[in-house]
Amino acid sequence: MKKLLAMTLFVGLTLNLSAMEKSSIKLMIDKMPQGMQMKLKYDYVVNLPILMRTVMKNSDALGLSKEQKMAIKKHKLDVMDQINPIMKESHMLSKQLKDALLYGTLSQEESEKLASKITKLKESVLQMKILCITFVKSTLSKEQFTKLIEMDKKMPYLNSPYSY
Repeated sequence: MKKLLAMTLFVGLTLNLSAMEKSSIKLMIDKMPQGMQMKLKYDYVVNLPILMRTVMKNSDALGLSKEQKMAIKKHKLDVMDQINPIMKESHMLSKQLKDALLYGTLSQEESEKLASKITKLKESVLQMKILCITFVKSTLSKEQFTKLIEMDKKMPYLNSPYSY
């Protein structure tokens, strides 16, 4: 039920974009690494900004010190090593659940067990996203972080975390 609600909200929000805007955003996203594509395309329930990509692309414009750049790069690599397999598994299980419910013979009990696994995976992704945002916030100065948020608002999102 929650997944259906999240999908409905996602569709509603994306309907506000013109076809050309959606096509342009989709092309940009399709050129991104697979892990980033998964975050942008499939993570509708946990809709937090992806600050790490913005800070990495704009480190000079943000005036990051060498120490800040090194700390952020290390944190990004550590988190990506953890989050990508979890997001892949979550997406695979979500697809299995949907396919089994719509085209298979999955029981209510089996559906709930699978949904529980997906929920646990999504919760760990949420925790990692929170950790990432708080890390960036604690690593940057207040002025750098404010500038980063304004830059991130201009980044491509299928479902912008700034739209609500």
